[in-house]
Parts: sequence; C-alpha cells; structure tokens
Amino acid sequence: MNLNDKLETIIVLIFLLALIQGIIVGLILIIKSKIKKPTLLLGFFILTGTLELITSILIELGTIKENPWLLYLPVEFIYLPAPLLFLYIKKVTSGIIAKKEYLYALTPGVLEFVVFFIFFLLPVEIKTDPEVEIFVIVDRIITITAPFYIFYYLFLIIKYIKKNKIKVLNYYSNIDGKVLLWAKRAVYFLISFYFFTIVTSFYNIIIGLEDFVKQSFVLVLAILNIGFVYWVGIHGLSQSVIFSLKDVELIKNVLNSKEEILLSSGMKFNEEFEKVVEIIRVKELFKASITLPDLAKKIGFSPRKLSEIIRIQTNQNFSQFINHFRIEEVKRLLKEREYEDINLLEIAYEVGFNSKTSFFSVFKKNTGMTPNDFKKNRVDRY
Repeated sequence: MNLNDKLETIIVLIFLLALIQGIIVGLILIIKSKIKKPTLLLGFFILTGTLELITSILIELGTIKENPWLLYLPVEFIYLPAPLLFLYIKKVTSGIIAKKEYLYALTPGVLEFVVFFIFFLLPVEIKTDPEVEIFVIVDRIITITAPFYIFYYLFLIIKYIKKNKIKVLNYYSNIDGKVLLWAKRAVYFLISFYFFTIVTSFYNIIIGLEDFVKQSFVLVLAILNIGFVYWVGIHGLSQSVIFSLKDVELIKNVLNSKEEILLSSGMKFNEEFEKVVEIIRVKELFKASITLPDLAKKIGFSPRKLSEIIRIQTNQNFSQFINHFRIEEVKRLLKEREYEDINLLEIAYEVGFNSKTSFFSVFKKNTGMTPNDFKKNRVDRY
C-alpha cells in the first residue's frame, strides 16, 4: 500500500468519525430543543452540514462508481446550513422568528433537496447519459450561486451578532454568554473554511494539484470539521435565549428613543444623575446581575430615561456604567488589610462579576493594569 492509498484510508476513517459525531451532536441538540427551543435549528444546521459527508465517503470508497444508482443521493444540503445558523442566531437573540423569515431562508434549500430527490429516483440510464444536459445545468447553477448565497448569510450573521452586542451592553450589567462570541468565531471559521475550499478548487481546475496535496487538504479540512462540530455543539447546549419578546421591544425603545425631559433642564439632569449614582452606591446595587429595567424600577425612572442619563453624562453603555462601580469597589477592597489574602476571583464575585474573564478584561480597561498588578502595587489612579 503506497502513501496515497494510506491517506485515502485515513480520510475515509476521519470522514466516518466526523459523520457519526455530526449525527450524534445534531440529534442531541434536536432532542434538547424540547427544553431549549433554539437548539432545534442548531441541530439541523449540524446535521445538514454533516450528511454531505456520506457522498464524500461513497466517492472515496468507489461505491458510487460501482453502483451508479446512488448518483445524486439527496444528502448534500448546500443551501441550508448557513440560513439555519442565521435563524438560530436570530432565535437566540430575539426569541421569535416570523413564518415569512423561515420561508425566505429555507425555500432554496428545500428546492435543492426536491430537485436532487427527483434526480436520484431517475433510472440509471438517464443519470449516466452524457447527452442529458439538465444535470450539468443544475451543477453550474449551484457552482455559481452557492458561494454568494452562503457568504451572504454568513456576513448577515456577523452583522446581526454585532447589533445584538450593542443591545446587550445597553441592557445587562453582566454580558457573559450573551454577546455570542463563540458564534462569531464559528462564522469566521466557516468563512475561512469556504474561502479556502473555493480557492483550492479553482487552483486545482486551472493549474492542477498532485493527488497527495489534494488528499492532504481534504484530511486537514476533515479534522477541522470534527473540532468545529464538537465546539459548536458544546456552546450550543449551554447557550440560552438572550432576550424575550418583551425585552426586545423595551431595548428597541431604549436605543431608538430619547426623552424630551432630558433637554428641558441641565440642572435637573445633573441632579437626577447624582441621584442614580447615590442610590447605586448606598444600596450596592452593582453587586447583583442587575439589568437596565431593574435599576430603572428601583430608582423610579423609565428605562429610556435612565439609559439616556447614563449615556449623556458618562458616554458609557449600561454595562460599562455598572462595571465602573464594581471596579471602584474592587480597588477599595484591595487596599484593605483584611482582603490581602483573599483570592481575587472571590472579590470579583463579591462585587458583582460572574466570570474571571470578564473581571480581568474590565479591570484592565478601566485601570490600565491587571488586578494582580494593582494588588501588588496598591496604586490608585483615580
């Protein structure tokens, strides 16, 4: 067995592993959708992206060549994974999707399946007849339109995640698990994956690649696929809906509206801001995972008004505003002798942070140094 044969065997094994893993992870997410509904869409995203490996395995094994009736097996869903991921992101961030959006997003993928299902049912004589041009025409249509369609949805997802981050920062004080950083990274991976695949395919057509090089590329992509599916599955299972329908309407009003009362009196505006700061400090409201509506209710303002007061007075979003109080409290505690031997993470949790990553990141942004450096130097720059 030469090197190319060994590579083919390894590729088939990796494909089989990726296929089994994808089916298992996809089914787990679909089953979990009874509890966490958005995972249904993520489960189908993984399944539709994984099932096309069946064709790759059959080609590598030479099964389709020996059994031409398997031609056009309807398991390649080129037009479905990207829209399904987009619908999942939208479901997670807003909690609801209109039927019309499902129709627009999924129709091309459904039509693709119907066409290939019909092709699959055709007699072998027709499927293998070189004079039947419909197969070539459909293949060319897919080759030309699929990349544009996929990249359109992937960039649309990036845009949607960025918009969600703005909403989260203006609504929540703790944003861990709400800005969809894992999903953003997943999309960037897919963009790189598809771009690399397209470039290497064109290079192979125009210049040509040796079999060993082509197989090496396929092997690397297959291994990356395994890691990607596992990573997305893990994060998908832990991801919860970020905004309810009620929250969506509220944050929409906060971001799009301004209260006229803020423009009526500069003195009154300053007094109201001082009131907000005093209540937060006295009641130590920053120590809880408080939201904009929660704080507004405790102070007696509308969420819109409170949001505008914070924005105009501090030029900060709600999360930054609350985190400022938390950092000030951490700095104060670190100067006290009784906290010298207390773990930094314990202090972070005490003042309202809910993860080590967010604590260290926010602390450095606010002070210009890490919590460890601050603790050593005991320098107060404010």
